[in-house]
Order: sequence, then structure tokens, then C-alpha cells
Amino acid sequence: MRGHEASDWYRRRAEEARELRDAYQALEVEARRLQQEAAEQEVKVRKELAEVYLPQLTAEALARTAKITGFSGFQRRDPLKAMAHELKVLQRRIAEILADETYQRRQWLVGPEGELTRGRQEAWELFEPWQQDAARYEDLPGFMELIFAGYDTPRFETSWFEPAYWRMWAAGDRICEELGVGDFGDDVLPEYGRVAGERDKWKVEVASWDARIDAVHALVREHDEAVARIPRLPEIYLQGCHEVLGAFLEHADAGLLDAWAQQEDPPDRAVRMGLRRLAGVKAKVEFFEELITQGIATAAESFELRARKYDRKVAKYRRPKHSSRRISHHEIDSKFEQKRPKYHERVDKLRKLMDRLHRYDHYERFDLDNEPELWWVEMTRKPPGSFTPRLRHWYAKNQGARPVHDDSLDLEGLAAAAAAEAASAEDDLGYLS
Repeated sequence: MRGHEASDWYRRRAEEARELRDAYQALEVEARRLQQEAAEQEVKVRKELAEVYLPQLTAEALARTAKITGFSGFQRRDPLKAMAHELKVLQRRIAEILADETYQRRQWLVGPEGELTRGRQEAWELFEPWQQDAARYEDLPGFMELIFAGYDTPRFETSWFEPAYWRMWAAGDRICEELGVGDFGDDVLPEYGRVAGERDKWKVEVASWDARIDAVHALVREHDEAVARIPRLPEIYLQGCHEVLGAFLEHADAGLLDAWAQQEDPPDRAVRMGLRRLAGVKAKVEFFEELITQGIATAAESFELRARKYDRKVAKYRRPKHSSRRISHHEIDSKFEQKRPKYHERVDKLRKLMDRLHRYDHYERFDLDNEPELWWVEMTRKPPGSFTPRLRHWYAKNQGARPVHDDSLDLEGLAAAAAAEAASAEDDLGYLS
């Protein structure tokens, strides 16, 4: 082929490379969405597990939780003592408010005909006329700019050779004409200063009444909130305990916690199910992260780099010295064209893999004595490929490793799991290498 034909050939290859880049970027967006769903599920499962560990806020429940989790935070910072202290503080504050004369006279102070309500209204009636008079000046276009600049006063520092000087001069003359006076400095400023001074005086007075009224409302609101909080204290502190315990569970050894739960008499089935679910969802989030950062995003970037490489080839073969030259087949990069169907096929395979990872929901079958990497084959029914290099390396070092199942916690799921495993055998994703 000639150089100009090679240029066209590489232009098509660059377009195809960018099509693949777009396909992998769309796949990344979808993977991020699924990962976010898994992350939200992890938060939910952790909260539910904390609620299972600590169903109520009692000394017995706290002691049991410490025993089967190893978490000693509630011993150092006892929520029952903290709750009792807050109850005492709230009760004392309620008593203080009830004894406060302001609270006792609240209706006579801030009611529709209250003392403060009337005082504020009277101040407002004196303020409003002055505000209207001041607005007669302040609403004029450009007026406030002149005031802030100190126009026609010793404060005015704008130089005569600046455009703003002449613009403000014109505005001053226009304002004087609209107000029917002769001079801005002699006529407008003194009268506006008198009006604005009276307006500001009464504005401060209105604000003073508002502050006194707000203080009464704040006192009433504080009383009502304290009264409403007292019966909710057990719920509030229990929720706080769940949040603290959930943060501990985020980094705890699920296998160790499962072993401790088995030592209960009888073994705590709900806790064990929650631990397996939490471990599985957490692994799912991590698998998506590796699949995205080490596989999908890297592939998208590689196709963009390939497209840029082909862009340079296009430019090269368009040059006059190459345009008519005969190009040998050895100069043409034909490998990409040969592999392109495989790259597109891989997008479909990855989408199916992501869907399978996302839909997996039989966490209760997975024995937590298993290595966490085994969640991959448990969820996908396939060995990891090149898009998850860390996992692939682990499986290469641990050939033949398979997860051990314990279906004692989920007897109902046996049939469904068997069906899923049979279905996965019909859709072999193989190594995505």
C-alpha cells in the first residue's frame, strides 16, 4: 500500500481504538456504580450486625457484647453512666427553666398581645417611615455607590483623570435633578444623613426588641427539646453504641469473631450469619476496586494511548515524503486489527463477570476459616484473570484452593446455590488474559 493509504488505514485503527476506550470507560462507570451499591450495602450490614450484637442497652447486653466481640470501649466509656448523667443534666436544666420568670411569663411577653410583641410593633411603626424616606434616596440608581465612595466629601479619593470620577459626577447631577435640588454635597447629603441617622436609630431599637423576643423563644425551645429528649435517651444512646460498634466491626477479624460466636451456648446463629455477610460484602467492594483500577481503567487508558500512537502514524504517512511511498506490510501494525474482536468480546465477558459478582448473595455458605481471596471463586465460580492481577497471583501460588462451605446457617439456600453453580458452568468466562 502507498503512504496515503497507510494514513487512512491508521486513521480507522485510531477510531476503533477510541471506540474500545469508550466501551471500557462506560464499563468503568457501571463498575463504579455496582461498587458503590456494594459499599452502601456494607454500611447497612455492619449496622445490622451491630444491632444483633447489642439489641438493647442494658448492663447484661453490654457485658455480653464485650465478651463475644472483644470490644472494650463500652467498659472505658460506659454509655449507661453517660446516659444517666445526661438525664440528670436535662432534669436540672428543665427545673431551672421552669423556675425562670421569663419562661413563666412567656405568654405575657411574646404572645400576640405580649409586652415584647407590642414594644417591637411600636418600634417598627417608628422605624418604617424613616426607612421609606431613606429608600427614596437609596433606591436611586448609583446613589449608594456615591455614598460609599464619599462623593462630594473630603473622603472622596477618586482622581479626576479616572473614568469613575466623571461617571459619578454625572450620577450626582442626575440624582440632584430627580430630587429637585441644586447640589449633591450641600443639599442631598445633609438631608439623607439626617433621614438615615433616624432610620438607623430605630433599626437598632427594632433589633433590640427582636433579640429579647428571640431569647424567650429560645428558652421555650430549649425546654421543649429537653422534655422530648428524655424519653428518647435509651434509643439515642443505643444508636450511638451501634455506630461505635459498627466502626469497630469494620476492621475486626471476622473469622475470630465467628469462632467466639460459636462458643456461645447455643452458638449465636444471627451473629454468625451477619459476620459472613459482612465479610462477603467487604470482599465484594475490594474485588470491584481491583477490577476497576488494575483492569478496566488500565485497559481504557491503553486504548487511548494506542489511538494517539496511530494519530502520529496518520500524520507521518500524510507527509509528502511518505504519501506516495510504497509501504511494506512489515511497517504496518496489524496485530491490533487481529485482536480487536477479542477486545470487544472481553467487554461482554467483563460485564457478565461484574453482574455475577454483583448478584452474589449466598454469603451464609462461606466458612470464615477460608482465606478472604476465596470469596472471588465463591462469588464468580471462575478463577481470576488478568484484570485482577493480585488475585490471579494469589491463586497461582495457591493452586487448587477452593472455599470450604458450611451450609448449617442457610439450609434454605442449598438448592439455589446448586442451581447457580450449574448455570455458571454453562457460561465459562475463563481467564481474561
